[in-house]
Amino acid sequence: MKIQMVAKSDIGKKRSSNEDYCGIFQEDKLALVCDGMGGHKAGAHASRLAVTTIKYAYSFISDDDHAQLTADMDEESRVIVGRLVSSIRLANRHIYNRAGKKLEYRGMGTTVSAVAFNDNGLVSIAHVGDSRVYRYRNEKLELLTEDHSWLNELIQDQEIKREEAVQFEKKNVITRALGLGATVKVDVQIDQVMSGDLYLLCSDGLTDALSNDKIEQIIKLNRSNLQRMSAHLVNSANIAGGPDNISVILVTVDDVPEQEAFAQQTLSIKDESETISTFENKVL
Repeated sequence: MKIQMVAKSDIGKKRSSNEDYCGIFQEDKLALVCDGMGGHKAGAHASRLAVTTIKYAYSFISDDDHAQLTADMDEESRVIVGRLVSSIRLANRHIYNRAGKKLEYRGMGTTVSAVAFNDNGLVSIAHVGDSRVYRYRNEKLELLTEDHSWLNELIQDQEIKREEAVQFEKKNVITRALGLGATVKVDVQIDQVMSGDLYLLCSDGLTDALSNDKIEQIIKLNRSNLQRMSAHLVNSANIAGGPDNISVILVTVDDVPEQEAFAQQTLSIKDESETISTFENKVL
């Protein structure tokens, strides 16, 4: 399976610093976008800490440790996505512990959106917060994640109409993030990939500025060149006002091997147990 990744992050037009952080790790078939919060120093630290911790855990923590960190998951799901979930849990605990040790980092947190591919033609998508993952397939863009935000909860509960969301003043208030508690709930999707698929990971600096239709249009115009596509997306968000930091990762998948049919799974992995959260401190 052939995978190509590019990343681009920009401060935007209104912010004094960039609290987003991206990670693309070709050897692991892993990509991460994190959007930090808690003030420019703390937010930037949280997002960078999330990416570096997830990368380290995903690549170097032993299989036995990963198994203990996901002992509450069912065996079938754990085989496919357990390593990614346990790495995110470790990042959450690492940020939470660090925030408790330094006053300047108190209250820091970060979103995370992650995609990880395996050699069997499956993709695992995990996220916490309101950074997003999209898939572009057969010339159609599809949002694969649900924002963990106050606005999205109001929409889901039908307390506000989707068309009214543009005028909602507190659209960036999120209800879930890494580092805000000792444990974390992680939403996961496992699905088959197809040759020609393109995945877009992005912070809300892109999606607050551009509609899904506009993003789809830009992808179509630049489908043959990922570097040009990433620049076009970021530049368009800045032209639209650039109200926040803007980060995008683009991932294309080709030469996918033949595979048995796999039914898509969507999971909400609950907060880990006290036993697991205690074990996290031993691994860090």
